[in-house]
Amino acid sequence: MSVRGEEEQSNPADYIDRMRRVLGAEGPEEAMRQLLLDNRSRSLSLLRQAGGQFENFAEQHLRIYIEVFHEVWPFLHATTLDVVKDHLHLASSIITIGILLKKRRFRDIQTETPRGSIIEAWPMEWYQAVLINIIIGIIRNELPRSRLLGSLFIAHLRLVGMFDSTVAEAQTKIYHPGTFVPFVLSNIEQRSRLIAYLFKADAMLSLFDNQPPMLHAEELDTRLPRQEPGHRASHKLSDIVSGPFVFTTGSIVAEDVEFGLWSLVREVWEHRQRLHMMRGRTSDSTTTHNANNDNTQTNLLHRLRGWKYQLTSLQRLCSTSDASSTGEEEEANALRLIRAYRGDDDAKPNEEWQQLARSRATDRVRAAMGLHDILEACLHSSSSSSSKDSNHNITAASRDIGIRYTLLQCLDMGRQAALDQAAV
Repeated sequence: MSVRGEEEQSNPADYIDRMRRVLGAEGPEEAMRQLLLDNRSRSLSLLRQAGGQFENFAEQHLRIYIEVFHEVWPFLHATTLDVVKDHLHLASSIITIGILLKKRRFRDIQTETPRGSIIEAWPMEWYQAVLINIIIGIIRNELPRSRLLGSLFIAHLRLVGMFDSTVAEAQTKIYHPGTFVPFVLSNIEQRSRLIAYLFKADAMLSLFDNQPPMLHAEELDTRLPRQEPGHRASHKLSDIVSGPFVFTTGSIVAEDVEFGLWSLVREVWEHRQRLHMMRGRTSDSTTTHNANNDNTQTNLLHRLRGWKYQLTSLQRLCSTSDASSTGEEEEANALRLIRAYRGDDDAKPNEEWQQLARSRATDRVRAAMGLHDILEACLHSSSSSSSKDSNHNITAASRDIGIRYTLLQCLDMGRQAALDQAAV
């Protein structure tokens, strides 16, 4: 710190003189900015002591704040506001809003920059790195860090229009023009996978920390990842909200069921939350709510059974290898399914790549079946808990569920690594 700075720190009168000069030469806005930067006071009272027109300036913009902003957002008690004596950050924020509103109408400020109106290239590699870090945080049980990073990331992706297919098409036309089919499909797949597995990570965090997911399946305007079997090209990720029977036999893979199950996490959380909020209420006031909750639970269990039916069908297809015992149509569906999991094994002999692909498909079906069991346990644990300790039981169940699913995922990764090593 300079000698002058040390003198100002030790002598408030010198600092007030300095603020007086700033007020006279550069105006009250600059004086307020300097006070914020210097962090010399907890309020704007020093600027009032510096004299000039600051107090009139502050009161004028407080009046604008109350007349315009406060009418729409009345979360402060207006009659107690004193921008000279209130906390520095609060008072300066109020005055800043008043300055903005004086220059432009509030409605103009609200609608100034619609989402996606400024098209900038999406840094996909950077986005992918962020998602990897979110997933690592989940695996390492650093849930608060993953939740914070995930929340900021989702907010950013919404702002840039990542979940909007029209913005994605504009991105392609401007930054990735071309007609070479593998290049076009690669760009589409990058976006689809980023969105789909961010959706999965967000829902998984919800199971772990008992907080509602941030993403809604309905807003995810992108096709399902993995383009085989070919019938799936017309399906979007948002379609999974419609339930398990939006897919036809031969056009579904295990990941589709997983995404469908993850889409239920929000509704399961909301159902459990409603049950928790009903604890302690009188029986007369809960009759209607209990009936609604029973209907909700019945609906959720029905959809869970539908997804389990699809998983059972996939299990059967994974074990199908002979058309003579199953029929030609089922054999064709089974072949379409395992082709979706063939990876880079095309060069291997036919029986060898089919065995590896079938093993991968079976593992993914098993993982999805585990998730189904977890969600079903969540619903049954919430409905069977009627005491005041029910929320604690639900939270404990959620924690155990999180541990179980992490172990399941790790086992899957270990099994896949062993398969890959054996295939070398």
